[in-house]
Amino acid sequence: MNTKLFHISIQTFLVTITTVFYVNSEAGKLVIVSDDPAAAQAVVDMMSKTEPYASMLNAQSLTITTKTIDSQTLNTSCTFNVLSQGTLQCPDVVSRTAADLNADKVFVIKKDTRQAASADMNGIGAAMTSVMPPEVAIHEIAHLAGLADEYTFSATDAATYCTTTWRAPNLTFLEEVPPYTSDLRARNMHGAYIPWYGQMTARLITTGTNLGTPEPNRIGLYRSQVCTNAPKNTKGNLIVSSWRPGDDNTPTIMSVPESGYIPESFYPLIYAAFNIPMPESADTSADEAGSATINQ
Repeated sequence: MNTKLFHISIQTFLVTITTVFYVNSEAGKLVIVSDDPAAAQAVVDMMSKTEPYASMLNAQSLTITTKTIDSQTLNTSCTFNVLSQGTLQCPDVVSRTAADLNADKVFVIKKDTRQAASADMNGIGAAMTSVMPPEVAIHEIAHLAGLADEYTFSATDAATYCTTTWRAPNLTFLEEVPPYTSDLRARNMHGAYIPWYGQMTARLITTGTNLGTPEPNRIGLYRSQVCTNAPKNTKGNLIVSSWRPGDDNTPTIMSVPESGYIPESFYPLIYAAFNIPMPESADTSADEAGSATINQ
C-alpha cells in the first residue's frame, strides 16, 4: 500500500484545504469544514487522542482533512432551528464538500455564539457551532455511524421520538405488555424489534412477569432512561419504554458527550461508517456488556 505525507495549503477564493495526517488511497476520509480554523483543529486534536479514531489515524486507515471556508458562505448555506435543544444544518456545504473532496463524512463548524448541533442519522453530514466543545463533534459524528442519543429526552422530545417505529444499534423502543407468561412469549413478541437480538448472551429478557434481563454483565435487554419522560397510560406506566443491550451505566459520548468515552462495542459501526475493515487484532469482547452492541 503506497502512502505519502501531504501537508498542503491551497488558497483559492477564500478557501484553504489542509490535510493533516498521512494519506493512503484506500483510507476512509473525514472532512471538517469551518470558518473557525481553531475550532476545527480542536476537533482534530480531540479525535487524535480518542479511540477508536486514534488507532484509525495511526494505522493510516482514516484521514482527517480541514477545509477553511469564508463565513459568508456558511451564513447563506446553514440554517438554525433554536427550538428545543437547537440544531444547525448545512446540507449544501455537506453535499458539495463530499463530492469535491470524495469524503465519506463531512463535519461543519460554524463560528457562532449560539449553541447548536445536529447530524443526519446514518448520513454523511453533521454540524455544530464553534461555541460547542469538541467532544460534541465526536457525539454528532457517532450519529453518522447510526448510534442514537442515550441521554434522557425532554417531555417534548420523548413524545416525538419514543415510538416503536424507530430503533438503533444501541437503543430500541418497545411497548410492554405484562404480565409475560414466559420468556419465550416475550421473545416472540419483541425479538424482531431488538436490533442486537441475534447477539444476545443473556439467557432471559424477562424478570418474572416483567420485561428486562435479570442477569448482569450480558448482552441482553436492559431498561434505558431515554424515555423516562415519555407519555404514560391511565395506569401511570410508560406507553413506550426504551431499552439498551448492556447494563453498564458508565456515561458514553451518546449520553454525556463530555465524557469522551466510546465503548469498544461501538467500534465496528464507526469503522463501517468510514468503509474501513475492522483490524483483526481488535477485540470488543471485553466490552460486550457495555452501553451498546452492533448489529450490522
